[in-house]
Amino acid sequence: MATSVLTVTVKWRKQAFPDVTLDTALPADVFQSQLYTLTGVPPARQTILGLRGGKKITADADLSKLGIKDRQTLMLLGSPEADTPAAAPAKAGAGTTHVADDLDLDAPKEDAAALSAAVATPTIAVPPGLINMGNTCYMNSVVQVLNRVPELRAALGGYRGGAGEEVLNPSARLTASLRDLLSRLNVRGVAAINPSGFISALRTANPQFAERAGPVGMFTQQDAEECWGEILTRLSSTLPAPARAGDAAAAESESAAATASGDAPAAAANGSGAPAAGANAVDSLFGITTVAVDTCTEEGSTETVSRRETVRTLKCHIVQSVNHLADGLSAALSETIDMVSASLGRSARWARVSRLDTLPPYLAVQFVRFAWKPVERVRAKILRNVSFPLTLDVYDFCTDESRTRMTGARERARRAADEVATRAATDLEATNAAMEDVGDSATAAPAAADSAAAARTAGGATDRAASSSVPDADAGDSAMETSAPADINGSSAASSGSEEVTGVYELIAVLTHQGRAADGGHYVAWVKADPPTADASASTSSTGPTQRTGSSAASATPWIKLDDNKVSLTTAEEVLKLSGGGDWHTAYMLLYRAKRA
Repeated sequence: MATSVLTVTVKWRKQAFPDVTLDTALPADVFQSQLYTLTGVPPARQTILGLRGGKKITADADLSKLGIKDRQTLMLLGSPEADTPAAAPAKAGAGTTHVADDLDLDAPKEDAAALSAAVATPTIAVPPGLINMGNTCYMNSVVQVLNRVPELRAALGGYRGGAGEEVLNPSARLTASLRDLLSRLNVRGVAAINPSGFISALRTANPQFAERAGPVGMFTQQDAEECWGEILTRLSSTLPAPARAGDAAAAESESAAATASGDAPAAAANGSGAPAAGANAVDSLFGITTVAVDTCTEEGSTETVSRRETVRTLKCHIVQSVNHLADGLSAALSETIDMVSASLGRSARWARVSRLDTLPPYLAVQFVRFAWKPVERVRAKILRNVSFPLTLDVYDFCTDESRTRMTGARERARRAADEVATRAATDLEATNAAMEDVGDSATAAPAAADSAAAARTAGGATDRAASSSVPDADAGDSAMETSAPADINGSSAASSGSEEVTGVYELIAVLTHQGRAADGGHYVAWVKADPPTADASASTSSTGPTQRTGSSAASATPWIKLDDNKVSLTTAEEVLKLSGGGDWHTAYMLLYRAKRA
């Protein structure tokens, strides 16, 4: 069966856009939206030439009947809005605040100071961006966050299904399309990738993501958290959990490649040292087993109901008393609900207290920022500033049984952290003493040969001490990491079961929303960069400072901002500013990775 996906070159003004993907099975306005993203020419102003017989591509055209050939060159005529380049910012009026929508090409760009604060590290591998296909930033940001989970890429790598239109099972087609897209995202040297195949599979799986509105029938903005949930639900039906004895050869190969590229897989992180219970790869990676106890609080009833369930996302409720992520998690895990009481024979008030019993390798958190306003009939955004940490400890939210299972590992991690801190202090004292010896020797007899020799000897000791024992103020966190990566089952490459659960997680990705309403605005992914590879570190060791390991090195690791096809470096400090409080990018979802003891 001939493929419907073609590659064409589009010429516009003095520019040429090679390798533009054109899917003849999709409506023509999808291609027009793609050209809108590339050039800023709105679909209503586009005239696309280059077809036989003088045919033109219009919004209602059937692309499969226009005779377009692979590698064909098309000509685009038309001017951007206000005849300004797509990248040119508009001048906002005095005293006004401009909130960028997904396709708002005239939105003000970032402050130059923020760009100057970006870290320029040549050893950091920057992934490609994703082209916006017309209000698809919600999907692009979700895919970029999922791409930071090497175990998920390994599971997808073992999936052998096809991604073509002939695949009738929508979950199977979406799985194969995501596999192919993540594979392309991990090819270095590519600026941006067209995700048309995956967005088509997503819209087929759930028509909600194919909704249109407006005079030209543009695809509407969607909720990124709903997209996240839809993708994980579909994958859970197609990706079985790997056998405990080991993964398939293809998955092992992908996992090894991910490790070599700097993606350190997370350890299994539940209370028993195994992945959260689940018959599929999704629950093995993201599944959280919770234990909820419901107690009727009304007079005349002493009913108590307990239940266990598996969820894939923790909620952070935002109320007036919530200022930090931990406050919001606590509010979500302790709430009041209405439920029927058997003893009272009517609906009654219950107090629900939930606790985490098993923890996953990856912990997803959603800020519940959208609330329904019945008068305005919109899902308005809660702009309250809610801070979040780079390191999250969920020990206090766990069941007593889970805490007991983690006690030994946490104590050993604490002792190891104390030892690291003690060694750092000792090394600092040795460095200071060596530097004092150098100064005394140089002052006492600068012209004496033996004093000069002593100074050179002390200087050598100083260099060795300084290069091998730089003190680390946060050195304790390094005790929570191991050099041997874990596979999807949580077994260490060095020895199975050697990694222990502590309930401590490190932030690796943030998904933000900018705007005031759920059906508008713009989504962006911010991900922690892979650490420099061993080869890169070795190549710079002879010409620069020694690469540091442990927590301080991790905190100095750059972050990457993935704003559709625009990719740039930023810092952890800038990421922590995404806590809300205004019209700037506001954290909507967080992804944490379990630290290993």
